[in-house]
Amino acid sequence: TGEGEGAGYTVNVPLAGGQGDGEYAGIFNQILRPILEQYAPELILVSAGFDGHERDPLGHMRLSGHGFGYLAQVILDAAQALGHGRVLFCLEGGYSLAGLTESIRAVLDAMRGARHQGGLAQAQAPAACLDQARTVANGRWNL
Repeated sequence: TGEGEGAGYTVNVPLAGGQGDGEYAGIFNQILRPILEQYAPELILVSAGFDGHERDPLGHMRLSGHGFGYLAQVILDAAQALGHGRVLFCLEGGYSLAGLTESIRAVLDAMRGARHQGGLAQAQAPAACLDQARTVANGRWNL
Protein backbone atom coordinates (compact mmCIF):
# COMPACT_ATOMS: atom_id res chain seq x y z
CA THR A 1 0.00 0.00 0.00
CA GLY A 2 1.02 3.62 -0.31
CA GLU A 3 1.79 5.84 -3.28
CA GLY A 4 4.87 7.10 -5.08
CA GLU A 5 8.04 6.63 -3.04
CA GLY A 6 5.91 5.32 -0.15
CA ALA A 7 4.49 2.43 -2.19
CA GLY A 8 5.09 -0.90 -0.50
CA TYR A 9 6.22 0.42 2.88
CA THR A 10 3.01 -0.62 4.64
CA VAL A 11 2.30 -4.33 4.30
CA ASN A 12 -1.10 -5.36 5.65
CA VAL A 13 -1.76 -9.07 6.07
CA PRO A 14 -5.52 -9.71 6.10
CA LEU A 15 -6.52 -13.04 7.63
CA ALA A 16 -9.61 -15.17 7.46
CA GLY A 17 -11.20 -16.12 10.78
CA GLY A 18 -9.97 -19.19 12.60
CA GLN A 19 -6.22 -18.57 12.24
CA GLY A 20 -4.11 -19.64 15.21
CA ASP A 21 -0.63 -19.77 16.70
CA GLY A 22 1.01 -21.51 13.74
CA GLU A 23 -0.36 -19.18 11.08
CA TYR A 24 0.51 -16.07 13.07
CA ALA A 25 3.99 -17.40 13.90
CA GLY A 26 4.62 -18.04 10.20
CA ILE A 27 3.49 -14.52 9.31
CA PHE A 28 5.72 -12.99 11.98
CA ASN A 29 8.71 -15.13 10.95
CA GLN A 30 8.32 -14.87 7.17
CA ILE A 31 6.86 -11.37 6.74
CA LEU A 32 7.19 -9.16 9.83
CA ARG A 33 10.68 -10.09 10.99
CA PRO A 34 12.32 -9.74 7.53
CA ILE A 35 10.70 -6.31 7.14
CA LEU A 36 11.90 -5.26 10.61
CA GLU A 37 15.44 -6.39 9.79
CA GLN A 38 15.47 -4.54 6.47
CA TYR A 39 13.83 -1.35 7.78
CA ALA A 40 15.93 -1.34 10.98
CA PRO A 41 13.76 0.95 13.13
CA GLU A 42 15.38 2.64 16.13
CA LEU A 43 12.32 1.81 18.26
CA ILE A 44 9.55 -0.74 17.77
CA LEU A 45 6.08 0.25 18.98
CA VAL A 46 3.57 -2.56 19.49
CA SER A 47 -0.13 -1.86 19.82
CA ALA A 48 -0.81 -4.96 21.92
CA GLY A 49 -4.41 -5.99 21.43
CA PHE A 50 -5.52 -9.49 22.34
CA ASP A 51 -8.78 -9.78 20.38
CA GLY A 52 -7.24 -12.70 18.51
CA HIS A 53 -7.23 -14.91 21.61
CA GLU A 54 -9.18 -18.16 21.22
CA ARG A 55 -11.46 -17.19 24.14
CA ASP A 56 -12.29 -13.75 22.75
CA PRO A 57 -15.96 -13.66 21.68
CA LEU A 58 -15.41 -11.10 18.91
CA GLY A 59 -12.01 -11.83 17.34
CA HIS A 60 -12.83 -15.16 15.67
CA MET A 61 -9.18 -16.24 15.83
CA ARG A 62 -7.49 -19.12 17.68
CA LEU A 63 -4.37 -17.63 19.27
CA SER A 64 -3.37 -18.95 22.69
CA GLY A 65 -1.55 -17.06 25.40
CA HIS A 66 1.52 -19.11 24.49
CA GLY A 67 1.12 -17.91 20.89
CA PHE A 68 1.00 -14.26 21.95
CA GLY A 69 4.12 -14.84 24.05
CA TYR A 70 5.89 -16.31 21.03
CA LEU A 71 4.89 -13.34 18.83
CA ALA A 72 6.27 -10.95 21.47
CA GLN A 73 9.46 -13.02 21.53
CA VAL A 74 9.86 -12.66 17.74
CA ILE A 75 9.60 -8.88 18.05
CA LEU A 76 11.96 -8.73 21.04
CA ASP A 77 14.49 -10.97 19.27
CA ALA A 78 14.34 -8.76 16.17
CA ALA A 79 14.99 -5.66 18.30
CA GLN A 80 18.00 -7.37 19.90
CA ALA A 81 19.30 -8.40 16.47
CA LEU A 82 19.07 -4.75 15.42
CA GLY A 83 21.41 -3.94 18.29
CA HIS A 84 19.13 -1.84 20.45
CA GLY A 85 16.43 -4.00 22.02
CA ARG A 86 14.03 -1.03 22.21
CA VAL A 87 10.41 -2.19 22.14
CA LEU A 88 7.40 -0.44 23.66
CA PHE A 89 4.26 -2.52 24.16
CA CYS A 90 1.06 -0.45 24.61
CA LEU A 91 -1.84 -2.45 25.98
CA GLU A 92 -5.02 -2.18 23.93
CA GLY A 93 -7.24 -4.94 25.25
CA GLY A 94 -9.54 -7.73 24.22
CA TYR A 95 -12.95 -8.99 25.29
CA SER A 96 -12.09 -12.05 27.36
CA LEU A 97 -10.71 -11.38 30.83
CA ALA A 98 -9.26 -14.91 31.00
CA GLY A 99 -7.71 -14.52 27.54
CA LEU A 100 -6.27 -11.13 28.45
CA THR A 101 -4.78 -12.45 31.67
CA GLU A 102 -3.17 -15.42 29.93
CA SER A 103 -1.86 -13.37 27.01
CA ILE A 104 -0.51 -10.44 29.00
CA ARG A 105 1.28 -12.83 31.35
CA ALA A 106 2.87 -14.62 28.36
CA VAL A 107 4.04 -11.32 26.83
CA LEU A 108 5.48 -10.17 30.16
CA ASP A 109 7.23 -13.54 30.50
CA ALA A 110 8.75 -13.04 27.03
CA MET A 111 9.91 -9.58 28.09
CA ARG A 112 11.63 -11.22 31.07
CA GLY A 113 13.43 -13.65 28.76
CA ALA A 114 11.18 -16.73 28.81
CA ARG A 115 11.29 -18.69 25.55
CA HIS A 116 8.02 -19.68 23.87
CA GLN A 117 8.87 -22.27 21.22
CA GLY A 118 6.73 -25.37 20.93
CA GLY A 119 7.48 -25.78 17.21
CA LEU A 120 6.29 -22.29 16.29
CA ALA A 121 9.70 -21.25 14.95
CA GLN A 122 9.18 -23.65 12.03
CA ALA A 123 5.58 -22.59 11.33
CA GLN A 124 4.76 -21.38 7.83
CA ALA A 125 2.63 -18.40 6.85
CA PRO A 126 -0.46 -19.32 4.83
CA ALA A 127 0.63 -19.30 1.17
CA ALA A 128 -2.03 -16.76 0.17
CA CYS A 129 -0.83 -14.35 2.89
CA LEU A 130 2.78 -14.66 1.83
CA ASP A 131 1.91 -14.20 -1.85
CA GLN A 132 -0.20 -11.12 -1.10
CA ALA A 133 2.50 -9.61 1.13
CA ARG A 134 5.08 -10.08 -1.62
CA THR A 135 2.75 -8.42 -4.13
CA VAL A 136 2.02 -5.48 -1.83
CA ALA A 137 5.70 -5.09 -0.90
CA ASN A 138 6.24 -4.45 -4.61
CA GLY A 139 9.94 -5.20 -4.44
CA ARG A 140 10.38 -2.81 -1.49
CA TRP A 141 11.04 -5.68 0.94
CA ASN A 142 12.82 -8.97 0.29
CA LEU A 143 10.24 -11.52 1.47
